[in-house]
Amino acid sequence: MLDRRSVPLATQEQFLGDAGRIQQLRQNASMFKRGLADYFPQSGGGHGPGAVIQWVALPGDGLVRDPVVLPAEHALAAGDLYFKSPTLRWEKGTYRLIFDHMNGHAELPIRLE
Repeated sequence: MLDRRSVPLATQEQFLGDAGRIQQLRQNASMFKRGLADYFPQSGGGHGPGAVIQWVALPGDGLVRDPVVLPAEHALAAGDLYFKSPTLRWEKGTYRLIFDHMNGHAELPIRLE
């Protein structure tokens, strides 16, 4: 049986409220972070990051922008997404990141072990 609970993206206010925890998370994850452009050769991989979209930002991170205009079909847009678990931990299992828009729908399974 599937648990269909929804966890929305963090708001800017929630993100700022957890700034200390976010900075620690970013520092711990920095050794694993890699560029994405090389994984998407049709986007001109290796020729820059493409469009960078920030939905939330800490002071000094730059501007938050609403992704109203997305790149062309084969262009790359990247940005970090932040979710806060209702229980403050993520249980093992498969989660699904769902994008719903009037022009399209996408689902990305994310498996945590």
